[in-house]
Amino acid sequence: MTNEEKAIFDNIMTEIKANQLTAEKVQEMIKNSGLVDTKAIEDMKAEIKAITDAQGLKITEMEQKGEKAVPVTIREQIKAGLTENAEGLKKLKTEKTQFSFEVKGVGTMTTAASVTGYIPQAQRIAGLNEIPLRTPLLINLLPNASTTSNRIEWAYEVAGEGGAGGTVEGNKKSQIDADFKVGAENVIKRTVFVKISEEMLGDIDWMTSYIENRLLGMRLALDLEDQVLNGTTSTSSLHGIIEQSTAWDAGTFALTIVEANELDAVMVAANQVMIAHHVPNLIIMHPSDITKLALTKDKDGQYLFPSFQLPSGKEIGGIPVLSSTVMTARKFVVCDRTKATIYNREGVRIEAGYDGNDFTYNLRTIRAEARLALVIETNDKTAFIYGDFDTAIAALTKVQA
Repeated sequence: MTNEEKAIFDNIMTEIKANQLTAEKVQEMIKNSGLVDTKAIEDMKAEIKAITDAQGLKITEMEQKGEKAVPVTIREQIKAGLTENAEGLKKLKTEKTQFSFEVKGVGTMTTAASVTGYIPQAQRIAGLNEIPLRTPLLINLLPNASTTSNRIEWAYEVAGEGGAGGTVEGNKKSQIDADFKVGAENVIKRTVFVKISEEMLGDIDWMTSYIENRLLGMRLALDLEDQVLNGTTSTSSLHGIIEQSTAWDAGTFALTIVEANELDAVMVAANQVMIAHHVPNLIIMHPSDITKLALTKDKDGQYLFPSFQLPSGKEIGGIPVLSSTVMTARKFVVCDRTKATIYNREGVRIEAGYDGNDFTYNLRTIRAEARLALVIETNDKTAFIYGDFDTAIAALTKVQA
């Protein structure tokens, strides 16, 4: 049997198994198949006999039990369903109504070969095999506040003149001339929705778990995590930390460190934060960069940073390190995390209903949306230092004579 004949044979057998075809229909299909190989036809007839014998036995058993034998083919089942619902079909022409009937053995009916037949009832494993996702951590480390407004504003001081000083009795006191401006961030909306089947609506426990842990706890939270760090100034995006950060600068450490590495780059960034009169209390790095640093060895093969891994997590110079795939590899942030606040307007809103062609596909739409703003006040932007490891290492490394 050629490959082409085998494909024809397999397609015919698939439809026979799926649709419980009558003997007449089977003969017609064989005749129209184009199969001329005698052995192929004989093989087909033998397999057909085994299938039809089993189907006939099933129908006989049903009749002996007094059960009504269902129409055998897909076409017959559809015709029977339409006949039984003739009145509903008539109303459907002029009224917004609906009716239903069941067709056994129907699967994905794109082509005859893809129609699935009678199959045993599957055993459903409890729970849901979820896609592994990162755990949102950064949004849990930042201060949170609530708001009822669509816009967050703050007054900030612009560098002025003058300062405190000693004053001789009777002379004019020292004066400071300061200018003030107003900064602002708009509250934006972030949304996510999921389509679920009509059948899933009946499982309240599953619905509760999925909405809480996946739709909100992971999908929406992960989006917010990415926005908090990488958001831009677009109208639908949070104004993220990186966008508002101060650029890493080698300062007086430029070209002074022999064989500089990632640790040196981070410590110089921490120094920048302190020079700007803030307290560095968080380092954000990609997991690959943390691993690279942890595996760094000296010329004797000893780990260079044996105390890098601590029982409570990872720290560099006493500053906690957050491992996050939201951070681009070979980039890093050192900051005072208390200087960035997430303002939430109301809670996360959950809505369920019809959308688009949901009715056609027996689906429902569940939507979650959050309204919030990330605020780093103007004079606090120096509390966030953003750098590139490769650039920083090159800027710090002392040129050997």
